[in-house]
Amino acid sequence: MPASGLIHNKHKGAGGTGNLKGLSPSRPEGPSTCPILLKFYTLAAIGLTIALFLCFLSLAHADQEWTNEEIADAIYLAEGGRKAISPFGILSVKCEGYNACRRICLNTIRNQRIRHANHNCGLTFLECLANRYAPTKNATNDPNKLNRHWLSNVRYFLEKNK
Repeated sequence: MPASGLIHNKHKGAGGTGNLKGLSPSRPEGPSTCPILLKFYTLAAIGLTIALFLCFLSLAHADQEWTNEEIADAIYLAEGGRKAISPFGILSVKCEGYNACRRICLNTIRNQRIRHANHNCGLTFLECLANRYAPTKNATNDPNKLNRHWLSNVRYFLEKNK
């Protein structure tokens, strides 16, 4: 019997310290030697990278919780401010003057907050509001396609007026 107390057997799979199933004890099975594990770890790393990127992206574009009044002020400026023909861009109902149009704008914001809380559209509140306030699809009153700039303009004025 050898000094270690183990019986050496040179036959594969027969016990002892011989090579079992062709594996070398000096080269353990792992991600660098097993193609299946290597693919698994590579896919896991790619998946984690994508997940982290999406998380960062959503944080980067997340809308800060703005008050209805702050949003209304930003909409007023984005729609042209004092130079606008229709204050706050209100076209759906007749309103005359700053106060009446502001009240309609605030009602729209408030009602959209309720709608947004009750459905899962996957959008931030401002993105969801933009779809209602300045739709880019099937908007017959937007022949020059200016509604596509509405959200970025509103966000600009929200940030500017912090």
